[in-house]
Amino acid sequence: MGRGGEYNVIRGLRRCFGMRTAVITVFAKNEIGMVMEDFILQGGVDASLIKWLETDGIGRICRNGINFMERGGYNDGQ
Repeated sequence: MGRGGEYNVIRGLRRCFGMRTAVITVFAKNEIGMVMEDFILQGGVDASLIKWLETDGIGRICRNGINFMERGGYNDGQ
């Protein structure tokens, strides 16, 4: 599903303009993949085209990429 920009566009089309949208992607069949699917469904986006891959539990076969951003820590010199 890329880095999120693609999903942000299809969710925006769904939520702002009421268009029918779907995501086509592959997720590892684990807890993280299920959470990502849940976020997609919460946005009203069709998740029926997600392909699920079995995983070995440590990421050698496949893995779901996620990104976290921390708040704070920015100092603008003031």
